[in-house]
Amino acid sequence: MGLVLKAILLAVTAGLAASALQKSAPAFPLLLGLAAGAGILLLTLSLASPIVSFLHRAGEMISLSGVYLTPMWKCLAIGVLERIGTALCKDAGQASAAEAIRLAAATAALYAALPLLEEYLSLLERLL
Repeated sequence: MGLVLKAILLAVTAGLAASALQKSAPAFPLLLGLAAGAGILLLTLSLASPIVSFLHRAGEMISLSGVYLTPMWKCLAIGVLERIGTALCKDAGQASAAEAIRLAAATAALYAALPLLEEYLSLLERLL
């Protein structure tokens, strides 16, 4: 709860400062937004370690091998990076670049998931 409150306060403060600076220095609101986003991202990263350890423990508990977990982690990372990249591009007024990022991320996620898909196909071959 405290992390969310800090993130909201940081975003609101940056938004108010950006709107105050909009007329006098048009470049600063974008930089301020990027700085606020980076600060919120750093706050959020503090939550990543317990989540990662939980998922590793869960994977060990149900005997998931790296064949399954590694592509899932890669797809998760691609999804997070895609969201950040497209949001930054849209904020900068670059909608076409944001769509290019989406296409690249979808392609990269499919590529990262190929080991899972190959495992699925081999399972189907054994069943049929």
